[in-house]
Amino acid sequence: MTTSTGWVRANLVYDSIKEPPVPGSPLEAVCSFVFVSRQRAEFLKYKALAQAGVNENNKESIQGVIEELHENMFPDQKQEKLCQANKARELMEKYSKTPIQVTAI
Repeated sequence: MTTSTGWVRANLVYDSIKEPPVPGSPLEAVCSFVFVSRQRAEFLKYKALAQAGVNENNKESIQGVIEELHENMFPDQKQEKLCQANKARELMEKYSKTPIQVTAI
């Protein structure tokens, strides 16, 4: 559930079940994860709204809450950023060892 596809599938399963899953089953774990994640995202929405009203001059605090809300609503994007950073680091390490020759056209 750390990828976009996994998150979408987990939400689709959660929304499509007609009865509670069997206790202890993998389906129950998926449903519990989706339920808690949705509840947390809803809480963070209200927290962001409340903080924005109370702390008009404290932009860092509001930005932190919004970033936390974003990470919770889109958990796959944090993983994607890490993968992109690792790929960029690998490329830099690969190409920084040898000089790059550029020729004019």
